[in-house]
Amino acid sequence: MRTKARRVVFHASAAACAGMLTLLMLTPACTHRGTPGATLSPDAAESGSAAHTLLAPLAPLAPTDLTVPTVPTAPALPTLSDTTARDVGPLHNVVVFYSTANTTDTHTPTKALYSGAQPDSDAALDQLAAIGVRTIISVDGAIPNAAGIEARGMRSIHLPIGYDGFDDTRLLQLTRATQDGLAAGSVYLHCHHGKHRSASAAAAALISLGLATPADQVPRMKVSGCSPAYTGLYARAQNARPLEQSAIDAVGILPSVSRPGDWISAMLDIDEAINELKHIQSHAWRVPPDHPDLVPAAVAARIVEHYRHLAESPRALAAAPRADGADLPTLLRKDAADAKVLENLLAHFAEQNAGLRVQPPVGTVGGQTVDGEAIGSAFAKVAASCIDCHAVHRD
Repeated sequence: MRTKARRVVFHASAAACAGMLTLLMLTPACTHRGTPGATLSPDAAESGSAAHTLLAPLAPLAPTDLTVPTVPTAPALPTLSDTTARDVGPLHNVVVFYSTANTTDTHTPTKALYSGAQPDSDAALDQLAAIGVRTIISVDGAIPNAAGIEARGMRSIHLPIGYDGFDDTRLLQLTRATQDGLAAGSVYLHCHHGKHRSASAAAAALISLGLATPADQVPRMKVSGCSPAYTGLYARAQNARPLEQSAIDAVGILPSVSRPGDWISAMLDIDEAINELKHIQSHAWRVPPDHPDLVPAAVAARIVEHYRHLAESPRALAAAPRADGADLPTLLRKDAADAKVLENLLAHFAEQNAGLRVQPPVGTVGGQTVDGEAIGSAFAKVAASCIDCHAVHRD
């Protein structure tokens, strides 16, 4: 019985194989009574009849069906060995000040402190989240997009500083913010352009935490492009020392947004800055010996920041336009641009006098010769802007 069963199975298998072979043999040869290249249906192949049923020929694959999708390349991240700042996707002037990168430990996620320009778009915030940033610290006066930052799982901390440096209270806050940020992941510390204030804040905070020294952080500030004209910013890094942990832990709640001072306070400080520049002018646009705290470029930068913030204030946006159609925010932005020209001239002049400007063209900014006359002309324009604005928008 078992032998017969095996024979039955063998004959059935052989018959099935023969049927399949017949189908394969008939398929390419069946060109009579039908369409060349057509294939037989299984019923026709099984019957062996010439009067068979034809199947439609298979359509060739379109070339697009074989195309392999292109995977976008992730932007290269900055490293501590960089000697120039980098752009990382939509992020500008990014420099690493601290990193836990270790080639022998591939399991522990790398944490870094980046300094850079303001992340002013959704794409920039997306990029920060993608590279592992979990805390964004802004030292710029502009209001950060805290809602957009937090929606991406990051923390927003806003601690504005000036171009002339910052006090010990602010240093403690920056140190605590950096400590907490690195505990959660990477940190992105930014100002407006990512060259001066953010570089000083990053360096001073890391030194205060005992994670770095002035000897390795001051060179990183230069990589960011921090101008030596801002002596107060460099002094904060050069004079920084590790702080007591108890003092760092005693720092209170860090704000996600810091609101700028009121309109009157800003205008008073602009007036004060203009008076300080007049005193600097009397000393040939150099730091006055009787006021070593007056750094020319830093004083001009204060005016830039005030005008920039006032242009975005509710009061400016609600002000009625003047007779020629010019509105107050537009005037303030123009004033900020004029003050920025003065700041750049003063910074370039200081570097030029210190022998730090050797690349051609020496003594020019945008084709303009940097001398006392050029600076005086730019300053006159800034001083006149206050009078022009008051003539139309004074209460």
